Amino acid sequence: YLWQEISNHRSSIARLVNNIESNYKYWIIKKECYKVVKIFKIKQPKNYKLLDIGCGKGERLKFFKDLGFSVLGLEVSDTVDYAREHFNLEIIKKDIYQADFEDNSFDIVTLFNVLEHIHNPNKLLKEIYRILKDNGFLVIQIPNTDSLQFKIFKKRWITFDIPRDLFYFNIKQLKYLLERQRFNLIKISFNDSFFHPSICMASLFTNFDPQLIWLDERKNKKDNFLKRLFWPLGVCIILPLLILEVIFKKSGMVTLYIKK
Repeated sequence: YLWQEISNHRSSIARLVNNIESNYKYWIIKKECYKVVKIFKIKQPKNYKLLDIGCGKGERLKFFKDLGFSVLGLEVSDTVDYAREHFNLEIIKKDIYQADFEDNSFDIVTLFNVLEHIHNPNKLLKEIYRILKDNGFLVIQIPNTDSLQFKIFKKRWITFDIPRDLFYFNIKQLKYLLERQRFNLIKISFNDSFFHPSICMASLFTNFDPQLIWLDERKNKKDNFLKRLFWPLGVCIILPLLILEVIFKKSGMVTLYIKK
């Protein structure tokens, strides 16, 4: 995945668009983190130790830290160095088994768009159950194959990202996995498609996949700000579908809030 910041835009318009994108991403992360606090009814974040598995370059982990949580990240890619340098975060460059945490080590564990990349999801959930404290919390955000987007786009659905993705799930399958490990599902959020319109957008307009645009800019050292400016129009086009997904609980992206 592309993760380094882009700061070499030549035109002022491209820099403006890039700043808008960065602020929007920050807004998404902010909403997701506040939602964790609200749903789990956390009054004093400083009393909670949080582990973010697959934390990437650490933006979400930093926001949790700013809220007062005691945070630790796990990440196997080189984004660890970026996160340490830019955000001064404690991140272990190992997977969860190599980290070998003690039993009951964490109050909260988060998996934001990670479970689909894991070779053995059931084994991972079993390990998370072990390292979570009694009455601890787990958050899983993941693409949903029971969504309207999947039914419409099928193999064109941009979420299908082989070979980086290994598994895909619907709600029924996720519930089954959680029940096997004795987790209790508290809430499912279906309105995350509003926060992640890029999934639907890139499925409808393949050439406007953000990662492809960013990579092209890096490779050719040019600004694709016209493609970037198309995004607001594209989001308006797909908005009715996103609304229907939420109404019928068939969202392309869902977040599960879980208790041990």
